[in-house]
Amino acid sequence: MKKYLIIMVCALAIAGCKQKQGQPAGDTAGADTVKTAVTDDDVRIYSPDQIASAWAAQPIEVAGGGEQPDIVTLLRAFDKAWPTETVGALLGIAVERADRHDHVDKVLHVNRDTGGGMEINYRNGYASVQPGDTDDDRLFATVWKRKNGHRLLGIWLYTPSDDNRSKPDHQALCFYDYDPKTQMMTPEKENALSHFQPSKDNYLEVHLPARDRDVILGETNSKYESTWHVFAFDGMNFKEETAYTDVRMLQTVVGLWKSDDPKMPFTFRVALDDEDWPQVSNCALAGNTEWQALASIQDGRFYVLEAQPVDYDEEGNEHASEPESSLVCSFRLTKDGRLMGGCYMKMNDGKEFNGILTLRKQSELNDYAE
Repeated sequence: MKKYLIIMVCALAIAGCKQKQGQPAGDTAGADTVKTAVTDDDVRIYSPDQIASAWAAQPIEVAGGGEQPDIVTLLRAFDKAWPTETVGALLGIAVERADRHDHVDKVLHVNRDTGGGMEINYRNGYASVQPGDTDDDRLFATVWKRKNGHRLLGIWLYTPSDDNRSKPDHQALCFYDYDPKTQMMTPEKENALSHFQPSKDNYLEVHLPARDRDVILGETNSKYESTWHVFAFDGMNFKEETAYTDVRMLQTVVGLWKSDDPKMPFTFRVALDDEDWPQVSNCALAGNTEWQALASIQDGRFYVLEAQPVDYDEEGNEHASEPESSLVCSFRLTKDGRLMGGCYMKMNDGKEFNGILTLRKQSELNDYAE
């Protein structure tokens, strides 16, 4: 039950196209060549592989984008150019920017029948659609702030294979640069992520960050052994920094960890149980040990979170009430052996931390001894 809880929470909380030129819906020339279906409202619906063949040729106007468009605004513009059932479903749970209050940072919808869900995290610029045990398309999207004031939107759409939900049969990996002066999204097809090629017979998984800034690409072989390639974001572009396997990550995280930031003295100890499942103890921030944290290694990242009971209404929506304290961290392994990633912490006194945190190993102890 513990492992199931961690996997489900990480999948929903966590928290990535080589193209033939073409035109999107609304243009007459070339549009019918990639049309897959038409809705009752005469709206063309596109599949991931058809978007992959044409998206790079078409800039997109972002109506009302302004200086700081949120992820819903950018996805709405994308969906107008390239309508899909997946993005359409996500926009159906969106709360418009003008209607949101300061406390509405995230919208989560869970489908208890399929085990899937949809998430929009406005604060972190992340959205996902994971239908669970179905053959429906998946969606992951992240927005990055660039040093020049622009925004970068990354979208990964894929149709899962029949025997493996994480293995894409058809996919589109798209990147757009948003210019606040022109309020246009320009396709950005020349980057290290777009050009990455997995080894022969390996399939590629793209994990866009929910709380971090870096992208992890996983190439997995027929034995389901994965190598995770970290592409670090430097404020403008991506560059591959390091690569590691699940085994290396598991071996590395064992021990005592401490934050590099003296203003955030966060520490925890990781040990392995008899099933090689990571356990976290002595989890503390500034001496406060209120968290009983759990851990998991999934999708090339190491997650630490406080388990919280979640209640849902009859429609599968998460109740709006929040726990008094909460902890969600998602770390990846750096080339020099540190853990770096996005963390959200909320203390009982209301103090919050939401940002990037780097941890350095203090010891190799594989037990709970002081």
